[in-house]
Amino acid sequence: MYEYSIQEAKKEIKDSIRIYLQKDAAGNYLLQGSKKNPFYIVGEPGIGKTEMAKQIADELEIGFFATSLTHHTRNSVLGLPTIVEFNEEKMTEYTMPDMLAQIEKLCAEGETEGILLIDEFASMSEALVAPMLAFLQSKCIGNHYLPEGWTLLLCSNPPAYNETAREFDAAVMDRVRYMRVTYSGKDFLRYAEQINMHPLIIEYLRKNPDQAYVCVNNGKKEIVTARSWENLSNCIYGYEAIGEQVTERLVYQFIKSEKTAYGFCQYYVLSNTVFCAEDISNILNGNTKPYMGKIRALDYEKKWRVIKLLQDELLTGSEAIEIRGRYLDYMQDMIDNWTVWMWTQKDTKELSDVSAGTQTIRGDDYYFALNYLTGKNSMRVLPDCLMEKAANPEWQKLETQMAETVMEKVSREHSIVGNNINPEVLTQMQNWHTRHTADNMEKIKQKNDQIKNTFEFLDYIGDPIIRENFVRSLNQQSSLLYILAKGENKPYIKAMTALLGESA
Repeated sequence: MYEYSIQEAKKEIKDSIRIYLQKDAAGNYLLQGSKKNPFYIVGEPGIGKTEMAKQIADELEIGFFATSLTHHTRNSVLGLPTIVEFNEEKMTEYTMPDMLAQIEKLCAEGETEGILLIDEFASMSEALVAPMLAFLQSKCIGNHYLPEGWTLLLCSNPPAYNETAREFDAAVMDRVRYMRVTYSGKDFLRYAEQINMHPLIIEYLRKNPDQAYVCVNNGKKEIVTARSWENLSNCIYGYEAIGEQVTERLVYQFIKSEKTAYGFCQYYVLSNTVFCAEDISNILNGNTKPYMGKIRALDYEKKWRVIKLLQDELLTGSEAIEIRGRYLDYMQDMIDNWTVWMWTQKDTKELSDVSAGTQTIRGDDYYFALNYLTGKNSMRVLPDCLMEKAANPEWQKLETQMAETVMEKVSREHSIVGNNINPEVLTQMQNWHTRHTADNMEKIKQKNDQIKNTFEFLDYIGDPIIRENFVRSLNQQSSLLYILAKGENKPYIKAMTALLGESA
């Protein structure tokens, strides 16, 4: 399916409307009204469909009127029935529908050309489908026509984002120009600059483009759109004007995602404490002394927010380190078991249960492991804590490398039992494992050093409550605890000893 960014859709629609509005020498439109296909724009909520239509109308200097079908009944769309006399006979006529009455009013004011935007088109009631289908085709409802200079533009959210939205059949789709519009971070930032959105919002979204638009239904129905950021921007400008504090709770009123609201609020507070991202990086890398004057000048809440920013940076990448570490730990156990199995099976022609010391491995475990390395049945091999890693492209690449090593050796011998297993296979596996373990341990060391530097910074601050809260926060992060467990971190051990009330 072809997809458009807002800017791409805007250009194509704008060019088409310019064509629709072309006239001959006598002032007649070159295209009849019934030949001007409506545009049907489908895109996630809040990405700017309505704003795009307004901009097109403004730039073409034509009229604009928007309505939503969720606000209409059959009577408001078809008009109200009235009894009139014609040739001395009584007959029923319908008054002008509400939306066409509004267009007629605009035409009377001189806006004879424009865009009629019908929003929530896919959410209209069943009773409106037939009359709206006729309207798309003939541009009239009853005896009331849409003026020739006006273009129909229909908008909807995809069914995945709107429980009341319907999928239209071929009869409807054949009458419209369908365009699937998706979110574009570049388009949003361009729009944000045009409307003078709060500079800290623009800065934050440049650094975190994945948080500019969030629309997921994970039980909490998180929704963050361009409209959300624009409304928040207006609110922040107002709060700053009266000298009131912008809090996370306030931000969440607009940015309905806990992660995004928290992230932006931390960034906003940091920017107002004369700390920047470079300062946070410097502190984590051990350059703490130049920042003591700054941190001591802050009140408790702002000091704690700076410490939380340090913790957030510590968490960046830590989950990947933990997953990789546990994966490598698991693979080492697997290699050890294969080694025991291989030497125990040297004189055996069939796979069977084998015991060696405290390690026991079944022959079919070897097959499962082999399948895992070739991308099959991996969920039957990995423990639950590692299942999520299967979707990570980096791990898939490592699996392929491992599989190629194993399968190359196995295919040469055409068998996986007895002395046909070449010990070199396990040697290559161990070399692979050693190489990647060393790489991961280097990352673990870097994180441990950053945690030590953070404790040094806490020593300079000298606030026992902030220190205790930092330790408790660390203890709630499994990935950081894994990293701490892999290396001797004396400042953490000392802080935990004090927290537990034990002697050092």
